Amino acid sequence: RSPLLTMTKTTMTISKQEENDISTNNAPPDFSSMSSLYQPKSPTILKSYKHKKNNWTLTYRYKPASPGHENDTPLLLIHPVGIGLSSWFWDNFLNEWDGGEVYAPDLIGCGLENGVADNWIPEKQGLFFPLSWAEGCETLIEEEILSSVRRRKRGKSNFASSLLGAFTNNNSSNDDDGDGVIVVSQGGLAPVGVSIASRNSYPTSLTGKNYVKGLIMASPPKWNEMITPIPENNLSDQYDFFTSKVRGGLAFALLESKWAVEFFSNLFLFSNDCDDEWIERATGDAACKEARTPVMAFNAGFCNARSFEYELTNLEIKTLVLSGLDDEEREEQRRKYGSEMKNCVMESLRGKNVLPWESPVQFC
Repeated sequence: RSPLLTMTKTTMTISKQEENDISTNNAPPDFSSMSSLYQPKSPTILKSYKHKKNNWTLTYRYKPASPGHENDTPLLLIHPVGIGLSSWFWDNFLNEWDGGEVYAPDLIGCGLENGVADNWIPEKQGLFFPLSWAEGCETLIEEEILSSVRRRKRGKSNFASSLLGAFTNNNSSNDDDGDGVIVVSQGGLAPVGVSIASRNSYPTSLTGKNYVKGLIMASPPKWNEMITPIPENNLSDQYDFFTSKVRGGLAFALLESKWAVEFFSNLFLFSNDCDDEWIERATGDAACKEARTPVMAFNAGFCNARSFEYELTNLEIKTLVLSGLDDEEREEQRRKYGSEMKNCVMESLRGKNVLPWESPVQFC
C-alpha cells in the first residue's frame, strides 16, 4: 500500500495504514453573525451531516433533480481548496444544471462561512490526505445520497408490491448494485475524486462497494504530477512556512486581499478578467482565519504526498477529463490520462482553469 500522510499536533508523519480512526471533541467557532454578500442563485438547500468516523459536522449544498430527471444518477461535486473557496464555487454550475440531484459537500475544514460546519484544528485532529476528505464525501454518499435514492425507489415500488404480494412469494432483497453517483472533482482536488472512485468501484474497491459509476476531472494536475509523490522534506518545509506565525501570517494576509485574489485569479485561473462576484466571495466570510488550515495543507502539497498511478491505471469506470482551451500547456500534458487510463475520454471547453465558474453552460 502506498503511504498516506497525516498531521497530528502540527507534526507530519507517514503512515502505512490505509485507514485510521481519529477522534475530535472541539466545538466550532461562532460564525452566526456572518452574512454572505452573495447568496446562491440556484435553488440549492444548505444541509449538514455527521462524518461517520470522526463525528465532524459537515455541510453540503443540495439541488433537487429537475422535472423528468428524478431517476438520473446523482452528481457529487468536489470543490477546489484555496483562499476563500468552498462549495459556493459550484453556484454558477448549479444555476445552469438541468438534470439529476446534485450534492456539493464542503470538505473538512471548509465552508465555515455558513456557521454550521466544524473547523479543523491540526493540533487536536490529525487528518490523512486525501483519504480523510474522501471519507467525508463517502459518508455523504452512503448516509444521504444512496439512502435518498433507495427511499425513492421503495416509494415507487410499494404500490406495485402491494398488488403483487398476494400472488408471489418473492422475498428477495433489492439489488442496489445499480445505485450510485458520478464524482466530479475540480483542479488540484483530483486526488480526492480518484480516491473515492478507486475505493468504491470494481475491480479496485477497498471498501467492497461499487457505487461510483463515473468520474469527471475538471482541470486536474498534469499526469506526471499525479503519479510522482512530492518528497516528504518538501512537504514539511512548505507546511512549516504556511503555519509560521510571521512568514505564513504575512503571506495569508496578502493572499486574502482583494488585490491578490484578483491578480492571481487573472494570472492562473481565468481566460479573461475574473468577475466581481468571484473576488467578493473569495475574500468574504469564507476567507476567515479558521478556514486557513485546509489551505495550508493543500498548498503544502499533502494531496500529492503519494502516487496515484495504481488507481488511475486500474480504474475501469468511465472517466472524463476536461481542460480549458486557454490552458494549453497543461492541456498538452494531460493527454496521458487518455492514453494511460482504461476508459478515459478527453474534452476541451472554453475557459482556462475554473471551467464550472467560467463556462457553466458548456460544463453542464
